[in-house]
Amino acid sequence: MNKKITTIITIKEKYNFERCFLSTKKLNCDYLVLDSFNLEDVKLFCKAHEIKYINFYKKTKNYDEMKNKAIEESNSEWLFFIDSNEAIISGIDKLSVIENEKAFSVCVMNQYTITKELRLFKKSLNYKFTNSYYESIIANSKLLDVYIHSTDVLDQQKALIYFLEQEAMFPSKNSIRYYLACCFLACNRLTEFSNKAEEFLFHSKKNDMAQIMINYYLSMVRCVKKSNLESAIKYISICILYKPDMSEFWCCLADIFYQLNDIKKAKCFYKIAIIAGSKRKKTDLWPLEIKKYKEYPNKMIENCDEIEKQKKSYIKI
Repeated sequence: MNKKITTIITIKEKYNFERCFLSTKKLNCDYLVLDSFNLEDVKLFCKAHEIKYINFYKKTKNYDEMKNKAIEESNSEWLFFIDSNEAIISGIDKLSVIENEKAFSVCVMNQYTITKELRLFKKSLNYKFTNSYYESIIANSKLLDVYIHSTDVLDQQKALIYFLEQEAMFPSKNSIRYYLACCFLACNRLTEFSNKAEEFLFHSKKNDMAQIMINYYLSMVRCVKKSNLESAIKYISICILYKPDMSEFWCCLADIFYQLNDIKKAKCFYKIAIIAGSKRKKTDLWPLEIKKYKEYPNKMIENCDEIEKQKKSYIKI
């Protein structure tokens, strides 16, 4: 048993816990499970595998509080955090090799994005998680070639139920609007997503990551549906103003002008996307769509070139 590391699994939904646990078994480490749902099958699993289990049912629904309590409870030198709806899909051996560093980030993938998140660090750093619904630690860390996949809840109905079940966790109604909007988007219920996203933006008071990403998703939906592209330009312009080094935003703006058949502007924005991506810092914790940094804009520039050639040949004829 690797006593140097404790893997801390936070129960965030009622499915996939065993898949998460099995994905970490190669670490051969201690475990600590945090459960605010009071799930009987998880309790029995932990008892059978002699895993330390902390039940937060009716005590707190705030994940930052739960994880900070786990930091206090652990006796290991190193702490690794993963959620029950996640699984390590590659690079687990990198987690076993601890160099002369104190904190490490990994890549967390979901259906739409990749984020870089600090998940492995020395307990002696006394780090604390902040934010009750998107708990995180912002600190310098070395990025490991480790990928964690965040699984979708089993189906559309369960996904909606899952987010609604979380309502008691968030005192702010606007947080619920944000999560429901994301849920509708994941379920491809675009009209409901747009309505809830607009409602969320109307009640938002600051330009944080959630607001900027909702603007981005709204502009993408408008572009995909090829409707109200003028408002799509407005949404994505807000994103670019706040975060100009995001290639995804420039690609979205280019896509809109591509739909409007303004090939010259579209081509220009695809080129900016490539430049912006090359300048983005590795320590940036914002979501990342890798193909939007080179592969996708290059492909679209080729399409623009082809369209321009066809237009020139048509004029000659």
